[in-house]
Amino acid sequence: MALALGVALAVMFMVGLYLGGRPTVKQISTVDLPVVSEAVPTSTIPGPDVDQAEDLLHGLGRIDRELDRARSIDRARNTCLDILAEERRAAVVERTRQRFDGTAQISTADARAIVKLIEAGGWCRNA
Repeated sequence: MALALGVALAVMFMVGLYLGGRPTVKQISTVDLPVVSEAVPTSTIPGPDVDQAEDLLHGLGRIDRELDRARSIDRARNTCLDILAEERRAAVVERTRQRFDGTAQISTADARAIVKLIEAGGWCRNA
């Protein structure tokens, strides 16, 4: 779908150029731009202390050795937000799978194990 949209936009642009039209760019002032704020300040996202982070990375490494990385802690913190939002379990597991998938090949079962690891860590709780 994205490919079809991209092709359609490119064709429209080329037709416009062919017919002699030049695309116009509306100048906007920065005053017109909306103020973008971070949805959740980083300081309010629960995170593990040093010992809990070590345990978390060890547990993640047992699921897949590629997960034993510092960036996995931020991903775990984001999963914690999903858990604390009391979202449907299946949605939390799927987002966790997507979040941790990449270098490591994370299955749904792996994602369930990651969610359980985060819940059991003692740090994922409301302040």
